Amino acid sequence: MDIYKNIIASSSCVALSVAIFNPLDCLRIRWQVSKNSNFNNYLNNIIKNEGIINGLWKPGFSSNVIASGISRGIGIGLYPYIRNKISTKKTKMSIFSAGLISGALGYGISNPLWIIKTRVQADKEIYKYNYKSTFKAFKSIFINSGFKGLYSGITILALRGSLMNSGNTLGYDGTKLLLKYKINEGPTLHIISSINAAFLSATFATPSDYLLTMYQTGNKGNIQNCFKGWLPMFLRICPIYCLYLPLYEYTRVILGLGYL
Repeated sequence: MDIYKNIIASSSCVALSVAIFNPLDCLRIRWQVSKNSNFNNYLNNIIKNEGIINGLWKPGFSSNVIASGISRGIGIGLYPYIRNKISTKKTKMSIFSAGLISGALGYGISNPLWIIKTRVQADKEIYKYNYKSTFKAFKSIFINSGFKGLYSGITILALRGSLMNSGNTLGYDGTKLLLKYKINEGPTLHIISSINAAFLSATFATPSDYLLTMYQTGNKGNIQNCFKGWLPMFLRICPIYCLYLPLYEYTRVILGLGYL
């Protein structure tokens, strides 16, 4: 029963956080497929010409929220149980390994929604797909390519998900492990751990994230650009983590699970 409570806690908290910060994710995807070389000018042009709502908030909103709820619901929901199976004592290696495994599973299952989200957001730049909704996008991909199309790029996404999730778990739970005798359990420890988790997640996952974006949108990538998108990714996930992870901790407490 506890495992279901933990999945619900993780899924609901990350879905809320992603819904609030969807513009930052859309900006990351649009920047990765754009031909622009100046990030500040690029962002200013979007805000000036399209506005934040139409240019950054609406694109991919529903698919992003659902995909994140599933992938992180599993990725963090199953994480403590996989970690404890690997080692009864919490260690950096068990934290990292459990994050890899649960992340790959969560993102692999939600692959179709990540394809839809990425294409809808990228389409603001490349005007290729013209999906009107998440359901119509799912239907279009299935009709044209079947299940093969819906799970296209699953290896890259699972790699990206495992690296992002392990960066999350190592950065968050690892920081808590490191500072547990110096800072009491509470908001200060949770925020510090969340920032470190965002830094490691962005650093671990950006190269595979770039490759995934190129693959899912049908663009040719360049190995020299493999860290293109690191800044938008960090700027996106840092506030998400700082909201999501402390909220998840307190939701666990409310559900009787205690702190992570």
